[in-house]
Amino acid sequence: MYRAFRPLLLALPLAVAAHAPAAAQLMPGGEPNSPRAARSVYLAQVRNTVEGVLAEWRQAWEGSDPRALAAFYTDDAVLLRAGAEPVSGRPMVARALEAALGPVSGVQTVNLDFTASGDAAYYTGKFHRWVDAHGATRAESGTFVMVLHHVGRTWKIRSYVEMPDAVPPAAASAADAAP
Repeated sequence: MYRAFRPLLLALPLAVAAHAPAAAQLMPGGEPNSPRAARSVYLAQVRNTVEGVLAEWRQAWEGSDPRALAAFYTDDAVLLRAGAEPVSGRPMVARALEAALGPVSGVQTVNLDFTASGDAAYYTGKFHRWVDAHGATRAESGTFVMVLHHVGRTWKIRSYVEMPDAVPPAAASAADAAP
């Protein structure tokens, strides 16, 4: 009986192999071992890890702890915030954040763009912060660009640029009129 099915058993691997490329083309990214599929997996892994780092970074903002916040930056990081001088190096970043940081009651970020290559990741987003100052809470919002570098087993912020949203003309004139 084995001899009767032997030709079928030998032909089965060839039939499966002949249909494998067609099945692989149905998968997003093409063949499972293609560079495009590998890049998609890499980007998904890096983005997931970076999102985790950003969640902890937001918690450090909400904790209003400039030292904890500065720990998310590389030793040679560059911080550029609107209305402030650029600073570089983690100790200078910590000082700049300490000078600018008030009690923050909440931080939200929304991703606008993300990509990564090798040990570098690029994240652009919108931020919303609620800062408690002088007994009142004021909202701050804007756009940020963050370049992260893979250091050891984690991702750290190498460059951070923050640009506040423009104040609407009506709000600006009301702020100018306030005592």
